[in-house]
Order: sequence, then C-alpha cells, then structure tokens
Amino acid sequence: MNKYIIYGKNDCSWCEKAKKLLEEKGLPYEELKLGIDYERDELAAKLGGVERLTVPQIFHEGIHLGNYEALRNLIEKMY
Repeated sequence: MNKYIIYGKNDCSWCEKAKKLLEEKGLPYEELKLGIDYERDELAAKLGGVERLTVPQIFHEGIHLGNYEALRNLIEKMY
C-alpha cells in the first residue's frame, strides 16, 4: 500500500486531524513540513501555480486529493 503524503506546517490543527485520521485507519503516511522539507513556492508549483495556498495538501499515489475535508470524504467512502 502506498503511503499518503501530507504537506503541512508546524502548529496546524488540520494537519494533526489528517494524521490522526490516517493513523486511526492504519494507513501509512509521510508528513512534509513547510520550511523544513519544502517551500511554499515548490508546493504551489506542484499544485499548478495556485496563489492561495493552504495546508494540509494531501497526495496519494501521486494524485492530489486536496485538504483535510477531501481526505475525510475519501476515507469515509473507502472504509
């Protein structure tokens, strides 16, 4: 099973919720933190140059899922 990738930052409650949801379902993930593992412009480019960038931004198998709400909706449908 491929892991989820969470682009987040320190002190992000939505990032924490995403990690907790994945942990509860036993799904592997990797968290990348802003300013440590990536820079804002790198993530913006990965997302097609969006100007208003929020975190978390979550990917699975190279596909951009979106934010926490998108992840939660997907998990609810799958499990």
